Amino acid sequence: MSHFYKFNTSFFTRFGLLFLFAINGIFSYAQVTFSGGVAPTMCTGDPSFVTLSDITITESLNTDFLNIDGINRTIRIGFNVGSRFQFNTGAIPIVTFTGTGASDVSISVQSLSTIQLTLEISESTDINSTGINAIIISGLQVQAITASSTAKLNRAAGGTLTFNGFAAGNLIPSSSLVSDSSPTVSNAGLDKNFCGSGATLSGNNPSVGTGLWTLAPSNTGTGGSFGTATLFNSSFTGTPGQTYILRWTISNGVCTPSVDDVQIHLDASPTTSAAGLDQIGATAVCGTSTTLTGNTPTIGTGSWSVVSGAGGSFVSINSGSSVFNGVAGTTYTLRWTISNGTCIASADDVGISLLQNPTTSNAGLDKNICGTSVTLTGNNPTIGTGIWSFAPSNVGTGGSFGNTALFNSGFTGTAGQTYILRWTISNGVCTPSSDDVQIRFDASPTTSAAGLDQIGATAVCGTSTTL
Repeated sequence: MSHFYKFNTSFFTRFGLLFLFAINGIFSYAQVTFSGGVAPTMCTGDPSFVTLSDITITESLNTDFLNIDGINRTIRIGFNVGSRFQFNTGAIPIVTFTGTGASDVSISVQSLSTIQLTLEISESTDINSTGINAIIISGLQVQAITASSTAKLNRAAGGTLTFNGFAAGNLIPSSSLVSDSSPTVSNAGLDKNFCGSGATLSGNNPSVGTGLWTLAPSNTGTGGSFGTATLFNSSFTGTPGQTYILRWTISNGVCTPSVDDVQIHLDASPTTSAAGLDQIGATAVCGTSTTLTGNTPTIGTGSWSVVSGAGGSFVSINSGSSVFNGVAGTTYTLRWTISNGTCIASADDVGISLLQNPTTSNAGLDKNICGTSVTLTGNNPTIGTGIWSFAPSNVGTGGSFGNTALFNSGFTGTAGQTYILRWTISNGVCTPSSDDVQIRFDASPTTSAAGLDQIGATAVCGTSTTL
């Protein structure tokens, strides 16, 4: 004899599967589908339950209920140990029986565990008629707990009896419930700063489920697009200077998606640095400080540093127009660097020469010289260079220096002339130091002639004579 079992459905009939079994040479069919307003697809690990409604076991003939008076039998709907599903033990389903002799058969829920639901059928003595008999189970709640297995219908009979041709304890596969595994936990990667308008994202590659990049609800950046939004390492293009909050969502079926956000800041390239003109040579600085002339960045932050030169400090290191203090007599190379985030910094150097005041000039003592030449006695400068010249107050005519740059230069003039000479010591742009000296050249006297001797024949007689 063959028996056909059907779990009626009004909704998800596509989950119904037809199985053929041979038990002790008897072929029987079991077809099970689950009906109800909720799709029988669950997420592994999700604590919520799916309600399976109107699961109906229908007997084409009631011969199994003949001549077995007073015998109680059980029907178990359950899952194997290690199954991916379990019952909600806190929600007892409603079980009803329909068909000929229904008033003589009672059904009760005997036990409900995480593995199986056990129903007990108690029969009276007068169930001997033919007809359609059905057991309807409503409100059965199932939860997905592991990765994979198939829901089973287990029918067992008391004693040595069989139920619908199936021996006690045999499992009849029903249609499989569908359970989705929880998606891989999303990891959008570390927050990063990039230079420019593009970035390569570093979300994790899901082993379960599929990923999708989107702009997070908390995003404040404007514009922005993904190269391939479904790739974990997709490229992202935005506007330099903007900060974006991006979301990497990994989904798998009905399971709760896993999301993670990452902050991406796109830095703009810094303003090109200009440290200003060199202050060397004709534009050198006399003293120990100067005002720098670096440009003011519109993008990024500037900072001064000393490349070469001992000592030195900046009054305002981040200002292009900072005052620089150094050591007089030192030439510095200073660097003005403009940086912005991860972008390559822009740098420019400027030379600064801080000069010392020259040695104080000393032209020597005034002198009267008999003759037309003299060795001058100006001081030898330790700072700067000296030069001899005629002072503005000089009245002597002619005159020349042997070497105007030597402190002890020779000087030649005209006898009888008085010269005012100037010894000037200079050092770059610093104020020169000068000192004047007076040199008088005396002429040699006329050769003396006292006249002829007035002796002997020319002697004078008396007490006076004219020379």
